[in-house]
Amino acid sequence: YPGPVVSAEWLAAHLDDPSVRIVDATVHLPDTGRNAKAEYVQEHIPGAGFFDLDVIADPVNPLPRKFPPTEVFALEVGKLGIGNDTHVVAYDTPGLYSAARVWWLFRQYGYDKVSVLDGGLKYWKMRGLPVQAGARECSPVNFSVRSERDLLALWPQVLEASRSEASQVIDARTPGRFAGTEQDRYPGTRAGHIPNSLNLYWADLLEADSRKLLPESE
Repeated sequence: YPGPVVSAEWLAAHLDDPSVRIVDATVHLPDTGRNAKAEYVQEHIPGAGFFDLDVIADPVNPLPRKFPPTEVFALEVGKLGIGNDTHVVAYDTPGLYSAARVWWLFRQYGYDKVSVLDGGLKYWKMRGLPVQAGARECSPVNFSVRSERDLLALWPQVLEASRSEASQVIDARTPGRFAGTEQDRYPGTRAGHIPNSLNLYWADLLEADSRKLLPESE
C-alpha cells in the first residue's frame, strides 16, 4: 500500500495490476450543467469504473449524496469489482475534489486500501498519459463491511462543536459562499456559514495549474 495519495506516475505503472481498481468519482454541482457520468463515458483513465456518488448514497434521503447505508455501500462497491483485497484508486476531473469522499467513505467503513490520485484527471492528461472512451463493465464481487469507524458527524454533533471551545468547525467552500456574498450553488440553500466556523477553501490547498496537492510546507 503506497499511502492515501498516489502520483500519476505510480498509477501509470500499475494500470495492468489486477489488484488495483481505478474509479472515476467526479461530481459536478447543479449550476455547471455538466454530467459527470457522460463525461466519464467520453474519456477516463484506462480500466476505470464510475463511482457514482449519487447512487452510492442514502436512497431514502431527499437530499443529494447523503451517507450510504452499509448494505448499499457494500452492494454498489461490489458491482464495481471491488473486493476486500482490492487497492482502490479514486480520481476526479477537477484534480482533488469528490475523489476524497471515496477515500473517506471506505475509511468510515473500516477499509484502508484506498488512495486518491494526486492531480486527478487534469494532471494525468497534462502528462500526456492515456485515456479511453466507453463504460467499463465488470463482474460483481463480494465486498464485506467488517467494521465502522466514527468519522461522520451528523448535524447535532456539528451544532455542539460550533458552540464548543474545544472543537473547531472548518468550512471548505469558497470564501464568497462562506461569507454569504455569492449565491450558494445548491438551490434553496441559505447564505452564510455555521457559527464560529473558519474558512479553508479546498482549492487553496492545490497547485493552480497541476491541481496536485501543495507541498507540505505550504
